Amino acid sequence: MASEFYCPHCYKQVRAHELLYFKPSCGEKLPPPTPTLLQKMGVSPAPASMTCTKSNKAGCQKCNRRLNFRACPICKGSIPSGMEGAPIIIAVTGAPGAGKSSYVQAATEQLRKLSEIFHWTLMQCDAGNGRNSLFLLRRSHSDKGRLIALAEMAEDALTPNVMSALSGIIVLVDPLQVEPVREEIQASGNIPLPAFAAAEPQRLVTRVARGAASLPLAITLSKLDVLVASDVGHTGRWFLKSDERLVCRDSVSRGKLAKDELETISCEMESWIATAYPAILPASKPLEKCRFFGCSTAAPALRVEDPLLWILSVCKVANS
Repeated sequence: MASEFYCPHCYKQVRAHELLYFKPSCGEKLPPPTPTLLQKMGVSPAPASMTCTKSNKAGCQKCNRRLNFRACPICKGSIPSGMEGAPIIIAVTGAPGAGKSSYVQAATEQLRKLSEIFHWTLMQCDAGNGRNSLFLLRRSHSDKGRLIALAEMAEDALTPNVMSALSGIIVLVDPLQVEPVREEIQASGNIPLPAFAAAEPQRLVTRVARGAASLPLAITLSKLDVLVASDVGHTGRWFLKSDERLVCRDSVSRGKLAKDELETISCEMESWIATAYPAILPASKPLEKCRFFGCSTAAPALRVEDPLLWILSVCKVANS
């Protein structure tokens, strides 16, 4: 028997000797467990009440019927088999309009495609609302799997208490909220631009550096598709030439991020982001694990899985 488990309801780690075993069958309706902080944020469905009957394997302390499943001592939810190990909870954050919801959807879809290529088992779960994705990932038949949650979070939601429960953070940086970039795009006549709203992604980076400096932080330039220039003669300052920038091309090693590829992309994007937002680099200095990425969620998605695969590799779930 494993020595540690994680609860799929409240995501708390539980030691084997702490597991509860209740005894139902008296017909009483049991009060629902207290919602956890992450459940209130919509990462998981809210706990429901359970009725104690002879056929219901729920938890009751009023009758003496033996229960044949394990229960969490914190939220009283059941812990089925395959819940060994700690959950991976990754926050996706950024300014309004940076593409958080689109990223969660696109990253989950890319993982689904990778699972088909590499014969992983990807079990989609109910994450409580459409802004989040919750799934169980098994990379081999012998792998018991890890529960992975991608949770869209506003900046104000990243309190020290929340960050202590996270495994990594993806900060999306919107290039369309950089005035010189907007001017260059308007001059090229490529796309209609959203309303301008001065973004300060360095505030998010500073918040993480102060509250959880050891967390893996992926600073990711979103909407990369509007910056990719296929014309080798293009001379714009902010556009990225597809023949020169590795980030503008799909990875040659799907399902993992090679170290040299990771470092090249991080350098490319660090240079671009630092020019657009000079305050980000000083804000990121205290972070122990920080990399820079670029992605596009517009079909066909480009490099969406890179930040996620890097964080999973840091958490020893994926190869890098």
